[in-house]
Amino acid sequence: MLFTIAAGLVMLALLDRSLRASSLECLKLRTRFRLFSLRDRLRSAAIAGEIPYSELFDYLDTTFTLTIDCLDRINVWEGTALIIYYRNDQELRAAHKWANIEFDRKENRKFSQFYKEYGTEIADFLRARHASIRTGFRVLKAIDVAFSSIARFRSEIVDIFGRAPETSTLKRAHAHARGA
Repeated sequence: MLFTIAAGLVMLALLDRSLRASSLECLKLRTRFRLFSLRDRLRSAAIAGEIPYSELFDYLDTTFTLTIDCLDRINVWEGTALIIYYRNDQELRAAHKWANIEFDRKENRKFSQFYKEYGTEIADFLRARHASIRTGFRVLKAIDVAFSSIARFRSEIVDIFGRAPETSTLKRAHAHARGA
C-alpha cells in the first residue's frame, strides 16, 4: 500500500514536471513568433521608407534576432547576473546613452516604438516564465518602500536584455555609429 502511494506521488511529480516543461516551451514558441513579427514589421517599415536605414535599424534588427536565438537563457536569474556583471562597463553605459539620445530624436521615434514593444515582449515573457516569483512580489507589495525598489529592479532586468552583448548588439551599433 505504501509503495502504491509513493509510486503515485512520483508519477504525479513527473506529470507536473512534464506539464511545466511543455508550458515553458509553448511560452518560448509564442514569444519567438511575437519577436519574429516585430522584426518583420521593422523590416517592412524600412522597405516602405517609413524609417531610415541606420545604426538603430541594424541594432534593433540584430538584437531581435539574437534575443530569439537566446530565449532559452532569458530569465530573471540571467538578468540579475547580467546587471551585476555589466554594472561598471563604461562602454555599455556610453552605448546605452547613445541609443537613448538617438531614440529621443524626432526622426527616430518609430525606432523608439519598436524598442518599447521589444521591452514589453521581454517583460511579458519574464512575467509568465516566473509566475511564482510574481506571487512573492505581491506579498512584498504591501510594503511601499520594498515595492518601489522591486519595480525598479524588474525594469532593470527587462532593460538589460536590450543592452547586454549576450542578447543585444548595442555595443556593436554604438561602435559603428562612432566610426570605430
